[in-house]
Amino acid sequence: MAEPGSLRERYRRVRFPSGHHPDADIRALFARAAEAGHRAPPPETARVLELGCADGGHLAAMAAELPSAHFTGVDLALHEPARGPNLELHEGDLSQLSGSFDYVLAIGLFSWVEQPRSVVEAILRCLAPGGVAAVSFNVMPGWCDWLRARELLRFHCEHLEDPAEQLAAAHQALHLYLRCGGDPALRPLAEGRWDEWLFHEFLAPYNHPMRLGRFIEQVAPLRVLGLSGKEELEDFVGGRKVRTELLVRGL
Repeated sequence: MAEPGSLRERYRRVRFPSGHHPDADIRALFARAAEAGHRAPPPETARVLELGCADGGHLAAMAAELPSAHFTGVDLALHEPARGPNLELHEGDLSQLSGSFDYVLAIGLFSWVEQPRSVVEAILRCLAPGGVAAVSFNVMPGWCDWLRARELLRFHCEHLEDPAEQLAAAHQALHLYLRCGGDPALRPLAEGRWDEWLFHEFLAPYNHPMRLGRFIEQVAPLRVLGLSGKEELEDFVGGRKVRTELLVRGL
C-alpha cells in the first residue's frame, strides 16, 4: 500500500476519534494501583500527561471533574483540540517530551508506533517518582486472526493512496474475510461503522501485537504492577486482544 509521507500525515488525513476511557481514568488507575500495593499520587491534584491524546477528549472529561489537577496532552496531529482552564494540548512527537508527571497515559499508542521502545523512553523521561503509567497494547495470541485480516487488507489496498479509496477497498476485502469464516467481531468495520479504527489499526504501517512476557521485557526498567503469573495462560485460553497495564519505576 502506498503510504503517506509520515504518521503525522496519516492522522491529518483521517482523524482518530477522541473520547473518555473509563478504565484509563486516573481515578480508576489510582484504585488499581492501591489493589496492587502501590500508593499512587492522589488524582485530585495530579499532574497528568497523555501520549497520543488525539484531540484530548479523554483528558477533557477528567479535567472537568478534577479542577485542581492539571492535564497535558501531546499528539502528532491535533484537529479540534479540547480546551479547559486545567488542560493544555500540544502538537509534537515523543522525542520532544520531558517533565515530571504523576500519571502518564499511553492508550492506543504502544502497538502503533515504529519503535514501541520510544514510548517507554518517553515515560522514563516524564514519570515522577512514585507515579504510575498506564500503557495499552495489542496482545498475542489473541490477535492472530486479526493479523490475518490486517495482512489481507493491506495487500488488497497496496496500490491505493487516497484514504477514501483505501477504506472502500478494505470494506470489500473484509466482506470476503467474513464470508470465509473470519472473526464476526470485525463485521462493523466491513459495514463502515468504525472507519477511523479500521484505517489506523488495520491499514497502518505499524502494528506490534505481543505476548505479555514480551511486553514486560520491552518496558524494563519499568515494572508492571499487579501480575499474578497466570495472565499469559489466560490470554492463550481466552483470546484476549488488548491489555492495559500499570507501570512504575523499578525498585
